[in-house]
Amino acid sequence: MVDRSDNSTLSIYLADRGYASYNNFAHVMAHNQYFLIRCTDVKTSRLLGFSVDNVKELDYHVDRILTRSNSKKKRMYPERNKDYRYICQEVPFDYLDSECTEFHMPLRIVRIEIADNTYENLITNLPDIEFDIDELKDLYHRRWDQETAYRDLKYPLCLKAFHSKKYKYIVQEVYARAIMFNYCSEIAMHAEIPKRERKLQYQVNFAQAIKISRDHLRNRDKKRHINASGLIANNIEPIRPERTYRRQARFKLPMSFCYRN
Repeated sequence: MVDRSDNSTLSIYLADRGYASYNNFAHVMAHNQYFLIRCTDVKTSRLLGFSVDNVKELDYHVDRILTRSNSKKKRMYPERNKDYRYICQEVPFDYLDSECTEFHMPLRIVRIEIADNTYENLITNLPDIEFDIDELKDLYHRRWDQETAYRDLKYPLCLKAFHSKKYKYIVQEVYARAIMFNYCSEIAMHAEIPKRERKLQYQVNFAQAIKISRDHLRNRDKKRHINASGLIANNIEPIRPERTYRRQARFKLPMSFCYRN
């Protein structure tokens, strides 16, 4: 995506911890762009060279030298052995070859506290003069709306697994789900929630809105009319902005094609 983008203007790429890799960092830096990517504690400790288990706040600069060779005799800067990071042949990295045997990568590693005893690690190349820790925290929080949008696209619209095996049919499924998502969002945004005296503010239950909209599209009986807007307005849920849940890391098994809905 970075290679296909128009890099005439400066951009900041925000990504989740699944995108924290040297190859992704290098592609963004090669196009003179910026990134802010969340990283796990294990990867952050390897990048720093020490554990972050007892570290509560951190703003640290490192200059790593990436190489495919693990031989210390071939290193151009033997006095900086602690800065070298070995990348095996199985790990993709597009900027190391026979002509370029070492790649310098300056990085900034930030550790922030997002809740009581809850910390996140951010890898970036943004300058600390213009972006301090609080600004990085606010900047990364802005991607949360996109994160929840992908969640609604994945689970209520049944995009956890594809029905097809060929690439063009998989793309067709993705576009079909995206069109359905936009259709349901448009109806849900214009649904008028009945005004009553409540302690909390309420919003439309998007999962139920998708089911109602899908039934409305599938209805072929002209005598049976489905009031989609009214049903969506009656299926509401309270807004609790301060509610959080502990992240559950689960091992995911592949889903057989016979059991995909």
